[in-house]
Amino acid sequence: MTDDSSAERNALKSVFPHSNLLLCIFHVLQAMWRWLWDSKLEIANQDRKHLMKLFRSVAYADNEENLVEMVDILMKTDQTSEKYPRFKNHCASLLNRKKEWCIAYRSTLRTRGHNTNNIVESSIRVFKDIVLERCKAFNAAVLVDFVGNTLEDYHRRSLLKYANVRISKPELHFQKFCQLSKGLIVQKENEYLYYVSSSTNENMFYSVDIENETCDCPAGRGGKFCKHQCAVFLQDEKLKLQNLPNLNFDDRVVLAKLAIGSVDETFFQNMNQLDANYDKSSNETEAQDNFDECMVVSTNSNILRLNLDNAPVDENNSVKILEITKNLQDNLNRITTLASESNTLYTHKIMSSLTTKLSAITSSSEALSFLAQVNNKKRGRQIGVQPTSLARRKVVLTIGSKRVQAGRPTESAPPNKKRKRNLASNIDDNKCNSKSH
Repeated sequence: MTDDSSAERNALKSVFPHSNLLLCIFHVLQAMWRWLWDSKLEIANQDRKHLMKLFRSVAYADNEENLVEMVDILMKTDQTSEKYPRFKNHCASLLNRKKEWCIAYRSTLRTRGHNTNNIVESSIRVFKDIVLERCKAFNAAVLVDFVGNTLEDYHRRSLLKYANVRISKPELHFQKFCQLSKGLIVQKENEYLYYVSSSTNENMFYSVDIENETCDCPAGRGGKFCKHQCAVFLQDEKLKLQNLPNLNFDDRVVLAKLAIGSVDETFFQNMNQLDANYDKSSNETEAQDNFDECMVVSTNSNILRLNLDNAPVDENNSVKILEITKNLQDNLNRITTLASESNTLYTHKIMSSLTTKLSAITSSSEALSFLAQVNNKKRGRQIGVQPTSLARRKVVLTIGSKRVQAGRPTESAPPNKKRKRNLASNIDDNKCNSKSH
């Protein structure tokens, strides 16, 4: 699945002659919207949105019967047949290749619900934004190093996140299907075929083929996971579905091995599941013994720590403590004298606040805690920068010592006055789409 690049499609056709070359439906619709906005065609602004929606209905027709009906409406409308004959000819040339971009002809193909090449687009964006950090000043040798090391490390970290269930998106996606599949009636026909009722009409059933991982519903025809397949899986969780959103034990082991090679598979086992050879009573006794032993060790260590903290000091240490106490008192008196010399309102405020805190101390432990807090040095939250770098920053950035973010601007950045890149939104607003690629 690619965009309409003749060089790329010819190369793929020569290397994979028996493959089905599909067009990305987003790029087809984007090209049509740009064609309608071409000033040379002299299409009225109020007609562009209507013509685009007619063409989009043809692209998203779910079966061939609806496709024929939508094509008939598109070609026989007044704007197409009479007012804009060039638009009619352009649609006719695209309809000659309708099997490449119409959804109706993809029901038998294993697309897994993907009608765009967003996976390829996202991988290129990851490579540009994360790996190369949107920098073009790399030579060929450094570019090879980035591909061989930085990009490989990125994929290794990503695989380990999924293997260690650090990414919750697949599980949340699966829970959404579980909510949608509640109340569906499942009837087993044979080992691989199930019939599942529709959520809107209980008298209507869809056939779910477990072997091919397909469903008759519009969502699951191309092998995409749907709520009907989820209902079958919830009834019999021993079934193995490759298109299941959440990851099972085998999937996590495969991802971990792909990332770092050999792994300990027991690390990924569910702790709530008991092994068949697991003797619960004996292990409970062993666990209780280990717990008691740990409690004894912990209690002994606590007693030892308390004894060390409260241990009486010898005569030499008593002399040192008296000397330290005298020095502390002298320093407190000196600081009080120095502070009283500054007869300002701010000085009175600080001394009043300190007096309030000192008057709240009623025990020796509170006194030690207060002295410990004063003695600890607090690290600043921000890393200092050169003063000249603050002057070189843009007006939109803060003048503090915060880190300047690299890459694309976040949502907290100042609003951008550029046109949006949302094709559907721009069609609804009857505006030209922003040209990103």
